[in-house]
Amino acid sequence: MFDIPAFSLPISLPERARPQGRITLALMGEEGAFARERLGGWSHPADKAYSPSSQAARALLRYMLRGEVDASRQRSILRDPTGRPVLEAGAREVTPVISISHANGFVAAAYGFVPGLGLDLECSAKERDIAGIAELAFGPAERRQVAQDGPKAFYRIWTGREALAKATGRAFAQLTDRCDYLAGPVSGGVMRAHVDETAWSVAHAKPSDQMFLSIAWRD
Repeated sequence: MFDIPAFSLPISLPERARPQGRITLALMGEEGAFARERLGGWSHPADKAYSPSSQAARALLRYMLRGEVDASRQRSILRDPTGRPVLEAGAREVTPVISISHANGFVAAAYGFVPGLGLDLECSAKERDIAGIAELAFGPAERRQVAQDGPKAFYRIWTGREALAKATGRAFAQLTDRCDYLAGPVSGGVMRAHVDETAWSVAHAKPSDQMFLSIAWRD
């Protein structure tokens, strides 16, 4: 199931997006009242190496984890060998899988007790060359969908591909490999994608007219 905390901006995910494990997801404006009043004390000295938006996303994640992980306020967010964010953990401690994203003054964070998780948030921009980006990065069937359906298809595929790339740890190499991952049918708002022989689920949401969000997970 998906859990959207009360302090989050509304995120409407499809009813059939029901992971076997629990995934918690939140979205907020980094300059909003909640961020100013509540998240200031949830930063970590290690966050200073990152942009203000990334710092806000990390603080949001720690705040979300306060009831799940002991002393989440004091946990640094590290990177594993593939570049994926991981929560600092003690020996033999089991911690949730985490993912963060930010775009145009908004931050999103997710954690879950699932084998794999990736999150991406994007805001549309009129000056973005969506046909050119699709030509460079998407698979043939995905490019045809963009040509047919325009920005709606582009941002659904782009955020979905990035969420998948974050979840698998293959990052930019997979994001731009020109293979089809999200060209299949959408069933109940959820797509099934295969990376090598591993099946993933990808759900899409549109929190506002200009904002697109995708989350990928492996059950």
